[in-house]
Amino acid sequence: SVTFEIEDQLHVFALPEGCLPGSITVEKLKSLIGERAQKEVLYHEKLRFVDLESRRPLEVDELVPFTPKVVKVAGPASIATMLRLWLAKGGQPRPKEPGPQPIPKQVAPKAGAAAAQQTGLTSRGYRPSAALPNGAGGRGVLQS
Repeated sequence: SVTFEIEDQLHVFALPEGCLPGSITVEKLKSLIGERAQKEVLYHEKLRFVDLESRRPLEVDELVPFTPKVVKVAGPASIATMLRLWLAKGGQPRPKEPGPQPIPKQVAPKAGAAAAQQTGLTSRGYRPSAALPNGAGGRGVLQS
């Protein structure tokens, strides 16, 4: 495992089985963070690390010191905060959220004779001509 100091707090990042001390480079560590965090630590490839013992920044191809040594996460600050929050939650990816569920299709009841009687409308939604005011009966009657 690697112990990080992020914003004056210590967090442990567990490495995969079989990782021996002196076998993980900074580049590989960033890749492991990205794989495991699954979009919870955005821009993880921009993280910078400092060996606290020697107080010098670690280059991309340098080996990362394992626990009990501490590696300071130097930033950028917003990305370091994302990493800290993710590690504080246990350093595990969020469970996948289920996708949107299809909305069941509802079939409207067909307008039958009973529906027409209740609403006074024909099956096409028109009022019968006898129901028009002034007995127009479907004829175009101009009212003044």
